[in-house]
Amino acid sequence: MAPSLRDKLLLGLSLLFAAVYTYGLQWGLYPEKPFLKAPVILLLAAYAFLNTQGRTRLLLTSALVLSSLGDVFLALPPQYFVPGLISFLVAHLFYIGLFLGFRRPSLTLMDMAVGGVLALYGIGLVSWLYPNLGSMTGPVIAYATVLLLMGLAARLSNFGSPTVFIGALFFIASDSGIAITKFAGAGEWLGYFTWSAYVLAQYLIVFGVINGTKQTS
Repeated sequence: MAPSLRDKLLLGLSLLFAAVYTYGLQWGLYPEKPFLKAPVILLLAAYAFLNTQGRTRLLLTSALVLSSLGDVFLALPPQYFVPGLISFLVAHLFYIGLFLGFRRPSLTLMDMAVGGVLALYGIGLVSWLYPNLGSMTGPVIAYATVLLLMGLAARLSNFGSPTVFIGALFFIASDSGIAITKFAGAGEWLGYFTWSAYVLAQYLIVFGVINGTKQTS
């Protein structure tokens, strides 16, 4: 079914705000930044709400709204980093609940291999950043654990295509970029990658969930 005019408008506005925000990354912090960033995923949440139902609608929309809230916190001065971290952590918990509701009935060797790779990746990244984490060690480890569990839950889900899992991998890549920028002193150029990967991740997850649930309904 072709997207309605309403859906095209919501997605078009979301992508427009995403493009404007991308252009504004060169200016660092500025007063309008949260107002340009928040609508990107909030409009995607509206699209998801209108194209899902029941438990899927509740969990997917909640994850997206919390992500948008996290976006606002991360667009503010550094003292708001922890509230942003918490917002995204809870968003990932909603995603985990959503993905596990569509999990496949049995594990495969590839599933176990993916789980092992994700665990090794998380351990390696946190170990590298550890000397610079300081008081953030506990929160970062907790967040990384939930993030990687979200990726594994996406792998174990069955939405008819790998779109959701690919989106989860882009989410992991984006959050890794944020951590490297904050705790390893990476250049601001990495912000363009983390933002682009994040938006792509959310879109892939939303489209994967919606298309997958439509095929099974």
